Amino acid sequence: MLPRLGLLDLGLLDEDFFFYFEEIELCWRARRMGAEVYYLPAARAIHGQGQTADRFRGPARVEYQRSRLTFFRKTRSPMTYALESIVLVVRTLINSISSAVAVAATLGLNARLRVRARTYWYQLCWNALLRPADWGLPGKCSGRERPEGNNSVRKGANHG
Repeated sequence: MLPRLGLLDLGLLDEDFFFYFEEIELCWRARRMGAEVYYLPAARAIHGQGQTADRFRGPARVEYQRSRLTFFRKTRSPMTYALESIVLVVRTLINSISSAVAVAATLGLNARLRVRARTYWYQLCWNALLRPADWGLPGKCSGRERPEGNNSVRKGANHG
C-alpha cells in the first residue's frame, strides 16, 4: 500500500516483468527514492486462482528465472548480474541431475518426482538454448520483450 501521490512519483509496475518480481522491483524503486518499505511476514493474502503455475510448472519456472534475471539486470551491476546468471544455470543443472537420479532410483513410479524432473529439465533446456523469449507461459503480453535499457516505467524510474 502506498499513497496516491507516492505512486505518481514512483511510477507504475514495470511492464518488463510479466510474472514474478514486479512488486519487488517497485519496492526497490521506492527505497531508492527514500520511502520506507516494510515487509510483514505475518500478513496473508488469499489468491483465489493461482492455477497457472501448477498447470505449467516448467514454463512458470522459466518466467520466474527470467524475471529474477531482469531484476538483477535492472538493479545490480553487470558483474553481479553475470554472477547471478551463472549461479542460476549451475543450480538448475544440479537440480536437473539430482531429480533425474531420484526418478531413476524410484523407477519412475513417483509422479511428484517425475514432474519435478521435467520442470528442471525444461529450465535447463531454456538456459542451454540461450533463454529464448518465446519459451515460458502461454499467452504472454505481446511486445513484452524489450531491448536492454528500454524501460516502460514512467516517472521516477531510475534503474541505475
